[in-house]
Amino acid sequence: MSFNNSCKKFRIFVIRQAYGPPLLGRDFFTQFNLNISELNSISLNKVQYLINKFGTVFDDTLGTFNKGYISIKLKSEKMEPKFFRPRPLPFAMKEKVELELNRLLKLGVIEPVNYSPWGTPIVPVLKKDNSIRICGDFKVTLNPNIEIDQYPLPRINELFVKLQGGVQFSKLDLSSAYQQILLDKDSKKLTTISTHKGLFQYTRAPFGIASIPAKFQKIMDSLLQGLDGVIVFLDDILITGKDKSEHLIHLEQVLNILQNTGLKISKDKCSFFCDEICYLGFVINKFGLHPSENKIEAIAKAPIPQNTTQLKAFLGLINYYGQFVSKLSTILSPLYELLKSETVWKWTDNCQESFNKIKSLLSSAPILVHYDSSLPVKLFTDASDYGVGGVISHVMSNGNERPIAFASRTLSDSEKRMSQIEKEGLAIIFCLSKFNQYLYGRKFTLLIDNKALTTIFIQQNIYHNIQPID
Repeated sequence: MSFNNSCKKFRIFVIRQAYGPPLLGRDFFTQFNLNISELNSISLNKVQYLINKFGTVFDDTLGTFNKGYISIKLKSEKMEPKFFRPRPLPFAMKEKVELELNRLLKLGVIEPVNYSPWGTPIVPVLKKDNSIRICGDFKVTLNPNIEIDQYPLPRINELFVKLQGGVQFSKLDLSSAYQQILLDKDSKKLTTISTHKGLFQYTRAPFGIASIPAKFQKIMDSLLQGLDGVIVFLDDILITGKDKSEHLIHLEQVLNILQNTGLKISKDKCSFFCDEICYLGFVINKFGLHPSENKIEAIAKAPIPQNTTQLKAFLGLINYYGQFVSKLSTILSPLYELLKSETVWKWTDNCQESFNKIKSLLSSAPILVHYDSSLPVKLFTDASDYGVGGVISHVMSNGNERPIAFASRTLSDSEKRMSQIEKEGLAIIFCLSKFNQYLYGRKFTLLIDNKALTTIFIQQNIYHNIQPID
């Protein structure tokens, strides 16, 4: 093994289908004269430096955004208010709900009102620490009647492109994020909740209102736009840099913005100066990303679906990690057949084989490299009787190919009747569209395993229904 221009011999163990960083023993640290306590103290000193410099961002009080308010707009001023009586609470939760209401009152998140034409019943949600989060069931009152901001949440793959070249990572979690944003005067009365302790209206953005996530994302994007090595998805901010000093600079830039705008983070939920970090269900390091071990474990333990609802939930989780699996649509085709309206539910041997195979493939999913515009790109496409798909890869400096992402989709009934050459052409079109952000405006190598398809690029094309794209 080589480290810091020094090479030593070690006995190592190779474990297949393992996740997490490599484990190094005491012999490694002894041979290379490393002291792990010194490494930890350096990171701890940096964190303490940040806490001292940006103390108000780290304190335990609730932040207050000082650059504006959130406004909730009804679709029509003539909209008839909706009021629901408080729902009965389980006796075991009643005291916890009262404690949480008192906490929110003390923080100024809610305030009591004597009367309101609006009344939303509450839904207490039990958190991991056994405390309660109070959410209004706004889907029965406000959500059908308010304007929803058409501001898109960022695509996961677009976020991760900004991490290219990062060697160290920090994650900031905004404390009670929505509740750091004040509501304007007219919006408060719309958020009145109906509880066994009376009526309360929110003074700050509550959980459960359909328009809030887009409004919050818009605020965060406007604050952090233009910063290199920084991505944000709602209340989670991820920061990196091409070296440790650049990482610290980017981190200070973000903390400075948060401090100037009155926003605060939950110190216990943040991670600083990590070589590897979990973000949005993915584990990220300088080599790329792979699925979170917890999510893969949940998939591995998932029981056999008993109906279409359970199957859709399972497929939703699988498709979230679809970019890690080659020919996913072909593998899952027996399961998708069960979702067709004309299909009678019957879990066949093919379904079980598909179910087992996708679990196995995800448990050994490859690490996907971060997209780098300076590296050559190859696109390989393929088609089967059931689906089309492909993989986009980088050619690394050592000549090895590393996948950036996989993609696939199932064929419709009419597409299944196409000739094989037409399916191969469809695979190319699908992948060019799917990976458009990576491929548009740059040179890349297209690889196909159907030689007949190359005839569309010559003058005498015998396939009149397959033409080259201008």
